[in-house]
Amino acid sequence: MSLQSKSRWLYDSIYLNAQNYVRKLGRRLRWPKSRRYDVFISYSHRTDRGLAPAIQNGLQQLAKPWYRRHALHVFRDETDLGASPGLWPAIRSALVRSRCFILLMSPEAASSAWVRRELKLWLRLNGTRSLYFALTSGDQPDWIQHAEPHAATDPVPAILRGLYREEPGWIDWRDVRSDSEWLWRSLPLPSAG
Repeated sequence: MSLQSKSRWLYDSIYLNAQNYVRKLGRRLRWPKSRRYDVFISYSHRTDRGLAPAIQNGLQQLAKPWYRRHALHVFRDETDLGASPGLWPAIRSALVRSRCFILLMSPEAASSAWVRRELKLWLRLNGTRSLYFALTSGDQPDWIQHAEPHAATDPVPAILRGLYREEPGWIDWRDVRSDSEWLWRSLPLPSAG
C-alpha cells in the first residue's frame, strides 16, 4: 500500500467515524417529537388563575431528584401553549399525550365551554381512568345524575353527571384558595417588563 493510499484510507476512516459520531450525537440531542405530559390541568381562568400556577409548581417540585428540572411534566395552557393558528388542536394534542387529568372544579369551570370540551375528549380517550378532582369553589359536589344542579354554585360539569355509580374521590381546596398568604408564597414573581 502506497503512502498516498494509506493517507487516503486514514482520511476516509476518520471522516466516516466523525460523520457517524456527529449523526449519533445529533440523535441523542434532538428533542423527542411528541413530548409526553404526566398531568393535564383544566380550570376556569376566571376563578383559578392564581391557584393553577401554584398547583403546577407544587406538582413539578414534588419529590424531584436533584438532577431533574421537574419531577412531573405538567401541562397548563398559560405555560405550555405557544402562538399557534389553532388553539384547540394544540390543546387536543397535549390531552392525547397526557397520562392524568386534573379538574379544578368550580361553578365557572362547570359552565366553561373549554373545560367541557377538554373533559369530553378525555372521557372519549380514557374514560374515568386517571381523572382527578379538586374543588376550589362552590357547593359540595353532588354526582347523582338526577340531582337538580344549582347552576350558580354547582361545581360538577354536566358531562360528569351519571358517570359514577359512587361518589369519586376528590380534594377540597376551597380553604387553600382563600389562604392568600399560602397562595402569595406559591406564585411566581411578576416580570419587571
